[in-house]
Amino acid sequence: MDRFKYRDLQQRNDYVKSFDNLFNVMEKRAEQNRNDFIVNIQSKEELRQKFFEMLGYPLTSYVPDSNISVKTDESFEMNDMICTRYQLEVMPGFYFYGILYEHKESNRHTKNAFVIAQHGGGGDPEVAGSLLRNSENYNHMVKRVVREDVSVFAPQLLLWNIAHCGGIGYDRVAIDTKLKLLGGSITGLEVYCIMKSIDYFSGVDWIDENRVGMIGLSYGGLYTLHTAAADTRIKSALSSCWFNDRLKYSNNPDWTFSNQAVTFMDAEIASLVLPRKFYIEIGIDDVSFDYKAAQQDIERLQKYAEKDNCPDSLKISIFNGVHEVDTSDVGINFLLDNL
Repeated sequence: MDRFKYRDLQQRNDYVKSFDNLFNVMEKRAEQNRNDFIVNIQSKEELRQKFFEMLGYPLTSYVPDSNISVKTDESFEMNDMICTRYQLEVMPGFYFYGILYEHKESNRHTKNAFVIAQHGGGGDPEVAGSLLRNSENYNHMVKRVVREDVSVFAPQLLLWNIAHCGGIGYDRVAIDTKLKLLGGSITGLEVYCIMKSIDYFSGVDWIDENRVGMIGLSYGGLYTLHTAAADTRIKSALSSCWFNDRLKYSNNPDWTFSNQAVTFMDAEIASLVLPRKFYIEIGIDDVSFDYKAAQQDIERLQKYAEKDNCPDSLKISIFNGVHEVDTSDVGINFLLDNL
């Protein structure tokens, strides 16, 4: 009767181990196919359209339009900043929220640069802006970017911590799955929403639509990478604690896409930002993403920068830190100096 045992059946174990063999074969094939894909599409705009197609609707139907209905709350002052909550109707019946941060000495009679500051997983515009509770691993990201001539919009993605923020519960993965069944993705949708935010603020009197930047940590680093790749109005960007090898970090369905390894890994997405200015920072002691795993994508991206004759447009910092915005101002100064 031993041959009818259920535990540790060798055939089942062999089946599980077979996936590693299959992945090795597929990864090598994907690398070659990705190289062919990038080489065979000469136009960066054509590549950008392929990127839109990977992320799906509504990004595939994006058209710039500053005529967006908005609601605002009464402004309040905190930490030397004027804070105003904005709700933007980016599509009929679809509402996107964020906080506009302005320096208390800011002059709305002059044109200010405009920066999107994107929180990460479990975060919100309040914590990124050092409101109400500790800034945590953002290290006062928003406060460090706000200047008399720099206005900062911090959007709320579908990533907030219910324990801190309360409100209606949600299942991000289930929402992403349904969007993918319908031809979209949560990433594509939220990149679209950020771009519509840029549409709106580019149309207000005190914002300089020619000086737009973006900064983000973790998931915010993902959205900084993807939005800067998608929107050429973004002149400089800083992605913190995100850039890496997606094959080694494919555990979240909302940041993975069918056939992605054959087309757009992090290096290829970042190449769409170039020749605009792009600063990438990775913490040596980041337990979420191992900096050593990013090396191959870093090397590929550097080659893309050389091919585009813009090596100075790309800065990569491996800093002594954890999963956090670097406390050094080098990256933020690079972001702001290139607006």
